[in-house]
Amino acid sequence: MTQNSILHQLHAIAQANGLTAAAWARAAGLHKQNLNAMLRGHREPLEGTLIRLAEAAGATIEVRNSKSPRPPVRNGQPG
Repeated sequence: MTQNSILHQLHAIAQANGLTAAAWARAAGLHKQNLNAMLRGHREPLEGTLIRLAEAAGATIEVRNSKSPRPPVRNGQPG
C-alpha cells in the first residue's frame, strides 16, 4: 500500500468524522496548502506526517513486518 493510498483512506475517515480539510490539517499541525498538495499527489507524505494525520482523523496506523520472523535458534538448532 502506498503512502498516498493511506492518505486518501485517512481523508475519508476524517470526512466521516466531520472534519473539513482545513480543520484536519490544523489538528495535525500542517498548513492546509501542504495537505491539499499531498491529496492531489504533488507531494509525498512522510511517515510521521501520516501518523499525525491519522491521529487527527481519529484513526491509527499499524505497521507490521510482512515476512514471518525466523524461528529462534537454540544450541545451533531451530526452535
